[in-house]
Amino acid sequence: MSELNYDLLAPFYDSFQTTEDPEAWAAFLDAQSRFVAQEPSRSEGQGAGGRALAVDLGCGTGRIARAMQKRGWDIIGIDYSANMLSEAEQAVLPSENEGGPSALFLLQDLTRFELFGSVNLIYATMDTFNHITAAELERTLALCANYLHPGGVLIFDLLSLDYMQEEMGSEFYYDISSEHAVLWQNAFDKELRQNVASVTIFTEEGELYRREELEIVEYYHEPDAVLAALERLGFRTAIVKPESGLLDGIGAARRYFFVGVRRA
Repeated sequence: MSELNYDLLAPFYDSFQTTEDPEAWAAFLDAQSRFVAQEPSRSEGQGAGGRALAVDLGCGTGRIARAMQKRGWDIIGIDYSANMLSEAEQAVLPSENEGGPSALFLLQDLTRFELFGSVNLIYATMDTFNHITAAELERTLALCANYLHPGGVLIFDLLSLDYMQEEMGSEFYYDISSEHAVLWQNAFDKELRQNVASVTIFTEEGELYRREELEIVEYYHEPDAVLAALERLGFRTAIVKPESGLLDGIGAARRYFFVGVRRA
């Protein structure tokens, strides 16, 4: 996963995520964390003033981080793209908001992230973990186990094979304005079980346009193998189905949702 690719995409990224509802994602994350968490309780959180503290892995432009702040969470956002983090810093609620929930952003590779202490919740949304290999995923899950407080919760989603193979692999997206044009063509390799997106970006420079080419790879991960890895790392795990009112806003038809609780 290249930080350069996402630096180039940062100004246009949200235009390709119009079917994703940050408020629905936050409602799902918040509800799941409260439902399965055992210790500590939200009143014994690791954030400022005892607030619950969450890590947003691959936080992107910060829309879900902001929605989580509105539900009372302190947030640590981690992303490999400086431009994405710049967008996120503008999106979240101000830290000085009358002592309300804060947000801290770290420029890090999410497969090698480092924290200052333990947290209550770690989450990755919108198929973030499909952008890393199987080896990188297991390493990331091990880091999550290391940094979660006993009883802390890990939540993430992965794309289904049917979706990647039958729908995603033939999709073409575009976003065109007077200042830019972004063209995005997917191609799924059934043998490798991975999707390669070829992206072309034109940005206005004076009377001309600059052309940039990049590729983004997403990998299919077998759910049973992921569950087994979580169990080995000391999680009590399940694949869950979101509440019916949230299904469309978080793309439930194309995703598996994993919830793990770190055993004491």
